Amino acid sequence: MSIMFFVARIHSGAVSQTFLQWLPSGDAGIPPAIALDGGALFALVAAVALGWALAARYAVAGRSGLSAWMSADGLVPPAGAGWPALHDVLTGLPGRMLLEQQIRQRRSGREALLVVGIDGFRLVNEMYGHDLGDGLLRAVAARIRDVVRADDMVARLQGDEFAVFTAFEEPVQAEVMARRLLQSMQKPFRVGGRELHVSVSIGIHVQADPCRRGLLGAALAALRQAKDSGRNRYAMYDASMGASAEELELMVCDLRRAVKEGELFLLYQPKLDLASGRVLGAEALLRWRHPRHGVLGPDKFIPLAEKTGMIGELGAWVLDEACRQMREWRHNGTFEGSVAVNVSAIELALPGFVRTVCTALDRHGVDPEQLVLEITESSAMRNPELTLLTLRRLTALGVCVALDDFGMGHSSLSHLKRFPIGELKVDRSFVCDIERNAEDAAIVAAIITLAKAMGLKVIAEGVETVEQQAALAELGCDAVQGYLIGRPMAPEEVFRVTDEYKDACAF
Repeated sequence: MSIMFFVARIHSGAVSQTFLQWLPSGDAGIPPAIALDGGALFALVAAVALGWALAARYAVAGRSGLSAWMSADGLVPPAGAGWPALHDVLTGLPGRMLLEQQIRQRRSGREALLVVGIDGFRLVNEMYGHDLGDGLLRAVAARIRDVVRADDMVARLQGDEFAVFTAFEEPVQAEVMARRLLQSMQKPFRVGGRELHVSVSIGIHVQADPCRRGLLGAALAALRQAKDSGRNRYAMYDASMGASAEELELMVCDLRRAVKEGELFLLYQPKLDLASGRVLGAEALLRWRHPRHGVLGPDKFIPLAEKTGMIGELGAWVLDEACRQMREWRHNGTFEGSVAVNVSAIELALPGFVRTVCTALDRHGVDPEQLVLEITESSAMRNPELTLLTLRRLTALGVCVALDDFGMGHSSLSHLKRFPIGELKVDRSFVCDIERNAEDAAIVAAIITLAKAMGLKVIAEGVETVEQQAALAELGCDAVQGYLIGRPMAPEEVFRVTDEYKDACAF
């Protein structure tokens, strides 16, 4: 059983029935309760009043017109109903042409496109027939629409592919949306009297530039990367996905130069202990100060490093620099907390990885207990036996291991029990609405209960408001990390933030 089904196996009624009850036919409808089985950890009752806004969103003229094209299976406009040619007949969603038109018209320069593809959809058609496949497409379309925001555009591209066009304030919001979409698909679909379990893969392209030519092509390339990497995950577009061999070689040369000439640097995001109110550590975050493109985040070059075999060299630099910075902080007496470093699945599988960690610790005289290595669930499960062996060797040294983005992967409880993990990091997608969303609160509460039973510390990511912090504290979370505590900052700024919280505790 996957972790998320252990935490919360949520069974709602048929998607089509939920949508039918939301239609503006007189008074606003109320969808049925969403409840947990297996002991019922919680019961969620959601009430959504869409009113005329639903009709406006799909540009349908008239109240009766909206109800007329709704079928028992989803959003299905009948032939000859005056439905615009730019919409998909099967799902009622805007089609590719309307999506491309919307992309051209928006000019804010802060948009993201997510392309969602159903994994193994062809097999569903072959096993159950095209009628049931069509019903699944309508159900998936409805679920995507449920997850995204009201002002996001959801379109059907072709076959089993959908797109979400969304504006953002911070690029990470696109990743949060992708994680929520992946989470939502873990609930089975009931179509044609059958219960279907399907997953999706998601390609994302974030472009903070008013010129968005190639946005759809880039997101589709990222979708292919997600499927090639094992499916049931998302991938961010990077330039290497569409590059020729010559272009890749030039990019690799740039990255090698960056390591040698000091263009790479680390920022640090503090983590706050909720019991003491003090900063207990920080996460090291890699950046590249590119001479032509400015400061680049890891999503722009880590996939390239993994693809070309440079990830070992890059990861060794990050470990060494983080340990060097810890030594400097301790020498100056400015910061005594732990530092967390992210480790990719490929790094974890390298034969010399443990030796690389030991070398960095020894060179700078750092106590292994002050180093935290963060791995994701998907990284841990790629080769669980090798992961177990590597983690045991690391923890024998005294290094702490944290499981990052917890709740979004598919690790089993049997494997989780065996891994020598000291911390669980709750994914930010469960945190962003925790003070308003009963389902998210229940999932986080269940994760914390599970972690406490296993003797693990729980850290929540993506905390941006005082209300989120208060909700997490009430649920028993140990520590929080996010913009509320501090954005990623230069090493000298960590000392200032640490002192601010020390002073606050003194009063």
